[in-house]
Amino acid sequence: MEKIHAYSEDTVRRIATFAGLRSDQPALVVNGDSRRVNLEKVLPSDVQFDGIFTSPPYVGQIDYHNQHVYAYELFGIPRRDSSEIGPKRGGKSKLAQQSYVENIAAVFGHCSKFLKPGGKVFIVANDRFGLYPEIMQRSGLRIKETIVRAVTKRTEQGDDSF
Repeated sequence: MEKIHAYSEDTVRRIATFAGLRSDQPALVVNGDSRRVNLEKVLPSDVQFDGIFTSPPYVGQIDYHNQHVYAYELFGIPRRDSSEIGPKRGGKSKLAQQSYVENIAAVFGHCSKFLKPGGKVFIVANDRFGLYPEIMQRSGLRIKETIVRAVTKRTEQGDDSF
């Protein structure tokens, strides 16, 4: 019961924070495979991004389609489990890691085509296998800075730091 109260309070706090940040600016949601989604079809030809902020999946830790099944059902989005990058069901073997490198590099290579010159890509990643140097090299990006911090909690409960 204590956890449900903590999660509920955290949810209310996040909704209130979001409400304060919300604007009337237009937003576009594109549902597709980020390795090859045809953004040219949905974006004006002169649109380029200042930056990308992402937290890609981690190798062999979560089956996202299963974790977010409610969203697929709620929004009527078809599931594409076989296209998921780095799923838990695929494990953490060297083969799974290599597949992850190829696929995440394809995502960044594709998305970087839409960046303004000098645009930045911020990646929140659990790189316990040291895969991101190769991913960046393959995708044509470079690592400018790496910040490492331990994450000891999965939600923002309490006042203690990470």
